[in-house]
Formats: sequence, structure tokens, C-alpha cells
Amino acid sequence: MLHLGAPPTADTRMVHPARDAAIAVPTAEILPFRRVRPDRGDRYKTCVPLLSVKAAAGGFSEDQDVDFADWVEINASQPLRKGMFAAQVVGHSMEPVIRDGVYCLFQFKAPDLKNDMIGLFQLHAAEDPELGGRFTVKRLKITTTRDRDGELHRVARLVPENPAFKPIVVEHEDVKFVAEFLEVLQ
Repeated sequence: MLHLGAPPTADTRMVHPARDAAIAVPTAEILPFRRVRPDRGDRYKTCVPLLSVKAAAGGFSEDQDVDFADWVEINASQPLRKGMFAAQVVGHSMEPVIRDGVYCLFQFKAPDLKNDMIGLFQLHAAEDPELGGRFTVKRLKITTTRDRDGELHRVARLVPENPAFKPIVVEHEDVKFVAEFLEVLQ
């Protein structure tokens, strides 16, 4: 008679998870840029600064310093030039044009405001209703009306793309144009 004793230990390489079990696979965030330490001559030719705060389709906090902490190489659809920078946009108010968490390319420039442009704006007398804060990314809509006396009045609204959010009506002194949105970085 043969005595087998305790059954052998199972080979863990042969164990399969239950069909219903969810397997957590760690994923690394894939960034649309590569951090670099450029020579001075390469700045704005092969790379742009990365804003150290998160620009907002909602807002970023007023107490954060805006600083160019890093330089990044990007694939942009246009030639790079001085005044461009990359920043992450957070919030859902500009979806589907700008999804929550994506990095975008912006251009600092003199206030050459055009109706229907998307820009980064600093609010002075209001806060963005989505996330609070004084900075927001929205589409600028300017309308002109005449009052009873025939005087022209311009009304500026910062309009979200997502219809679940309301526009922000601003007076000229209540808002400052900071930068023009150029594209979402891929």
C-alpha cells in the first residue's frame, strides 16, 4: 500500500483569477511632452515652459505662484515662438474641446481679443463657478447692444463649451486676458 501523505503545494503560476475578479493593473500617466534642460538658444525653438500651476477650465487657486518650473519638448501643430507655454487644464466646463486633465499650449500676448476665441482669463470681481478661483479657460463672446438713448454697450461673456455650466458675464475692469489657447497637446 502506498501512502501519499499531504497533497503537494499548488504551483501559483498555474492559478487563474476568478472570471469576475477585476485585476488592478497600474498605469503610468502618459504625458504629451518630455522634460528637458534646454540651452538658452533652444528655448521657444524646441521647447516651451511648463506652467507650474494647473490652469483651469474651472480655476486655480489665487495663492499659488505662477512660475515656469520646467521646460518641455512638445509636438505642436505650429512653430514654437516666444511667449508660448504649456499648462494643464482641469475641470469639465470646456469639454469636449478641452477634456479634464489635458495639457494645452497657450500664447501670452497683448490683449488682442477676438470674439469667439478661447483664452485663459484672470477674474478680478468674480470666481469661476465650477472650481472657484480667479483664473479660468473659456470662450470669449462679445455682444454689442444699444440702449434707449442709442448708446452702444458691449457685453462680454466667458462661455463654457459644456452646456451643463453657465457663462460668466464680465465687465471690462473685472477680467484680464492672460493668454490665448492654441491647442491640446497630443
